[in-house]
Amino acid sequence: MYDIYKNNQRVAKLHLIKTAHRLGEPVMGILDFNEATLSTYKISIFLESSEVVEDTIALRTQQQIARVSRKMHSDFHSFCLGNKRLSFSLPIPATASPDFQTTGGKLNDPRVLYVNLP
Repeated sequence: MYDIYKNNQRVAKLHLIKTAHRLGEPVMGILDFNEATLSTYKISIFLESSEVVEDTIALRTQQQIARVSRKMHSDFHSFCLGNKRLSFSLPIPATASPDFQTTGGKLNDPRVLYVNLP
């Protein structure tokens, strides 16, 4: 369970059904707005990955590398004004790389879940 805050006000509680997933399985969860102090009218959730390159061999900043190598695997968008709970499912493609690492770079955790609240 994770609390989601914006400007120090509770927006929702995020319940993830599982903490570890295999390729091809969906990341499923529930957003609970019952104890929210800030109303939410729209929600966007992204499952994405990006690369990290060792500073000694990087030709760009880490922010530029993350922006260029960012890959969105799946997304979920919904209008949720007045909802008490909202379930979502983000499929992990079977073709996604589960892990990648060399002496000069690595794949950031591909299971990172970003919740965007406008």
